[in-house]
Amino acid sequence: MSSWFYKDLPGFTAFAEACSPGRYAPAPEDWLIVLADVEDSTGAIKSGRYKDVNMVGAACITAVVNACKEVSIPFVFGGDGATLLIPPECVEPVKKELFSLRQRARHCHGLSLRVGIVPVQEVVQRGKRFDVGKLSMPTGCQMAMFYGGGAALADALVKQGQFALEADDEPSPPNLAGLSCRWQPVAARNGVILTLLIPSCANQSEDDLYREINSFMEGVLGAEANPVHWETMTYAWPTLEALRQNQMTWREGNVLANLCDQIFWILLFNMLNRFNIKLEGFDVTRYRQDMVTNSDYQKFDDMLRMVVDCSQEQAAVITQYLEKLHAENRILYGMHFSKTALMTCFVQSGTEPDGHVHFVDGDNGGYTLAAVQLKQQLAKQQQALEASAG
Repeated sequence: MSSWFYKDLPGFTAFAEACSPGRYAPAPEDWLIVLADVEDSTGAIKSGRYKDVNMVGAACITAVVNACKEVSIPFVFGGDGATLLIPPECVEPVKKELFSLRQRARHCHGLSLRVGIVPVQEVVQRGKRFDVGKLSMPTGCQMAMFYGGGAALADALVKQGQFALEADDEPSPPNLAGLSCRWQPVAARNGVILTLLIPSCANQSEDDLYREINSFMEGVLGAEANPVHWETMTYAWPTLEALRQNQMTWREGNVLANLCDQIFWILLFNMLNRFNIKLEGFDVTRYRQDMVTNSDYQKFDDMLRMVVDCSQEQAAVITQYLEKLHAENRILYGMHFSKTALMTCFVQSGTEPDGHVHFVDGDNGGYTLAAVQLKQQLAKQQQALEASAG
């Protein structure tokens, strides 16, 4: 059955293999690509609302996965939104949840959520592929990767107004069980958090280029690139700001009851985390260790995405290398630097090593502001092409 496509897909164990087309399989053509992102996320981030944007982006994944219940759903977090792949039987429940999430995002954070669902068959008919890979972590957690140009095409179609979902008049509250954003920003150990975007054109020569870039980054950064490091991470206390950020996850009902529930869980986890207490099968020490492994700080979805912890010297070497490739017209790229990384969590089970995944972004608008630089380079490239053609 195609419903088990992602669950049955063989995985690979090294991120370097994410740049190898042979590690991917074509998505079933009756499946659909779900795209959701915050409109004008750049404006929201420039006004200091980057945590809200990340929360809504992660909520898109939570809502869809919860709607699909037992079906394994591949997804990639993009900072201000997400790309997911769903089977046809999940379309109606996913629409319902995303309608509800759109209203919740507007009500809680004043953010407008753009949502579209594009059939895989549509992008294939337009000459692109939507291939799926699966990076298997030592914990058993699976990180999806997308290749072939289909994700980028579907995103462009939705932003052009095609395949967009119309609003539901009376949405019910979204099911955001498991979503949380309770960790303090994670400080860089080595000096700086670098957020990097390099889009793909999905041709054979570029496959080789991405392997070259991956190898270079690994050689420069070594084994300490992951910005998530539990030794110095701190859990947020139930301040007004922390409670406001988690307002999206409140259940329908009494506001005071929801507030008390949030405060209770934040205080409880603080105590468990501070004193390394085990509680009913939950081992907070093991959870923190698995949290590092299950963080999505590097991924591929028609674009190489990285949020890495590096020294100023390493950042300078990487910048020089990428600028050289750009000057040779081999790549476009976007970068953003910050002192901390943000982490938003989706916890389906706190007792199973593979029951939780942690979405990482650079602080102060990492992915979104890296995309601004990328768009500027793209605009200059287009102007140059038009000038040469004229």
